[in-house]
Order: sequence, then C-alpha cells, then structure tokens
Amino acid sequence: MTVLAQQDLEQVVRGLPAQDRLILALRYAEELSPTEIAHVMRISRARVEHILTRLRRLAVQHAQQREDAGELQTEAVISAT
Repeated sequence: MTVLAQQDLEQVVRGLPAQDRLILALRYAEELSPTEIAHVMRISRARVEHILTRLRRLAVQHAQQREDAGELQTEAVISAT
C-alpha cells in the first residue's frame, strides 16, 4: 500500500463513528475475537459481527473507488500523450 493510500484509508477510518473505530482497533490491533469484543463493549456478538462485515464492505468499496480513480488517471495520461 502506498503512503497516499495509507493516509487516505486513515482518513476514512477517522471519519467512522467512535464505536466502529473501537471495534476495528480491538479486532485488528488487539486481535480480539468478536466474542471478546462483544464482552468488552457489552454488546451482542451478532452486532460486532454485523459491524465488522459492514466495515469490510466499506473497505472493499473504498479500494475499488481508488482503483477506478487510478484507472481514470492512467487513461488521462495515456490520452494526453
């Protein structure tokens, strides 16, 4: 991942609700399971899994948008030459 892509992703994460950021941190930085996250946050495991699924979809959409934007920039450079 390029530095620019990393910064862009960090900006997206900062824009998430606090609960979503905490779930991401607990899952990927602290490596807690959804069950452990549910216990820590006092919410259901199903809710944690729902949020993680939604965030994964968001990440895929974000990556696709970046890829599409990159293709458009490449096409613009090619057509300008």
